[in-house]
Amino acid sequence: MKPRAKPDESKFDPILDELHRARDAYARKFNFDVNAVCDALTRSTKHTPTTTKSSPASLKTSLAPNAGIEKTWPAEATRRLEEMENGTVTSIPVEAAIARARNSIR
Repeated sequence: MKPRAKPDESKFDPILDELHRARDAYARKFNFDVNAVCDALTRSTKHTPTTTKSSPASLKTSLAPNAGIEKTWPAEATRRLEEMENGTVTSIPVEAAIARARNSIR
């Protein structure tokens, strides 16, 4: 495993860039040894029999459609679009949104 080369600026995606930087930082802890990285990830994802049994049920519940959201989302999306178009709200660059999200969880 090697650190990622600097991306072509014309194909720059800030989300993918963040993902690659995180991967590189994690791999650096293991001197970019892919086997050591895989071993560490395997150890960190071990489940007990209890969590393994409950995982499928909780996954099914978390993926179940929410009728209330499904019913109200079209109106909400329309309202948000109208606010953008009439200037009631202003969009912010994705970088600023990501920075706000990071700061809110620190």
